Amino acid sequence: MAKILVVDDEPDVRAVVEETLKLAGHDVVTAVDGEDALAKIERRRYDLVVLDIMMPKLDGYAVLQRIRAMPSRVDMPVVVLTAKHDPDGVMREFEYGAVDHIAKPFHVAELERTVERVLNAPEAAERHRNSVATDAQVYSSMAGLFAEAQQSSQH
Repeated sequence: MAKILVVDDEPDVRAVVEETLKLAGHDVVTAVDGEDALAKIERRRYDLVVLDIMMPKLDGYAVLQRIRAMPSRVDMPVVVLTAKHDPDGVMREFEYGAVDHIAKPFHVAELERTVERVLNAPEAAERHRNSVATDAQVYSSMAGLFAEAQQSSQH
C-alpha cells in the first residue's frame, strides 16, 4: 500500500482519482491546490504525487519546482494529470521533474496502470518519462517547422 497525494482543484476529478486509488489499496490524501499540496508534502513524504497543472493560487509547474528544491523530497515521483497537454507544456513538466503525464479526460485503467508502473518499477517509469519527453520534443519541432512552412507559403 502506497501513500499517494492527489492534487486537483476540481472536486469531481479529485474524488474519482481518490476513489480509484483507494480501491487499488492505496492510502490517499487529497489537496485542493498547490499551496495545500506543498503544506502536506512538507509534513509527510509520499510514495507518489498525482498533480494537476492548471490550479488557482499556485499552479502545478510551481509545485513541481518547489518539490524538486526540497532536498528530502527531490526524488519523490510526480505524475501529472491535466487537461493541459500541449507539447511545450508536457516538455516543461518533464524538465521540472514529472515522471509521467496523463491527459484529461482520462480512462481509470490508464491511471491505475501508470500509478502501478511508477510505484513498482521506478527505472521503467524513468525510461517511459524519457520516451514521452522525446516525443514532446519531436512534436514541438514539427509544429515549429509547420508554422515556418505556412509563413513561407504566404509570402
